[in-house]
Amino acid sequence: RVDDQSWSFTAGVTGKPRYMSPETFEGIITQSCDIYALGVILYELVAGRTPFEAGSSVGYYKLHREQMVEPPSRAVPDLPWRLESVLLRALAKRSSNRYERMDDLVEPLRLLQALIRTGAVSLFTPSERELQAQFQAAYGHFAAGRWDACAEAVKPILDADPDHVVAKETLDLCQRKSAEPVQVGAGELEVSTTMRRGLLYFVKGRFREAKEHLHRVQSGDGIH
Repeated sequence: RVDDQSWSFTAGVTGKPRYMSPETFEGIITQSCDIYALGVILYELVAGRTPFEAGSSVGYYKLHREQMVEPPSRAVPDLPWRLESVLLRALAKRSSNRYERMDDLVEPLRLLQALIRTGAVSLFTPSERELQAQFQAAYGHFAAGRWDACAEAVKPILDADPDHVVAKETLDLCQRKSAEPVQVGAGELEVSTTMRRGLLYFVKGRFREAKEHLHRVQSGDGIH
């Protein structure tokens, strides 16, 4: 099985793909890679499985680099939003979005644990439940390929906390996915956001809106 093996890559890197950060696959080794690996381990302890499953090292690389991490609260509904946010930040795609040092990851976990034990903080506030539900909805849209809906779902999180690193990275990931080529049979058709929306309106029978968007494509937005 892939997860039971260590894989050697052309960049001279050896490791278990399910625990490796995106940049580790590319031969870039920093302390941030260890933070990511710890994040995978913590996720596994909480959710009972690792964030991604693949049949090859290349498959793992693509998932770690391009796939949104499923919120562990989908498997553990009572998982506090603050704890989930800490865990997901450790699993950020970009190393610059993760904690800078291992202590920066461990300290909020210890503090949150102490506060909960002493009763100084509840597991949830109503607003936190709402934010967690928003993030779960964003994942559902992402998994279904609804990039625009995913982006809209994370915006309330950023309204509540503009510095929420995971929400910002998710928004960026959705926007990049939205701009990717659309698969048409065996070939590819690259379309702009305007073209994509025009096609969606057409499928839904909203022909006036479809005509307006497709006309904008003809007048300059274009297919590249």
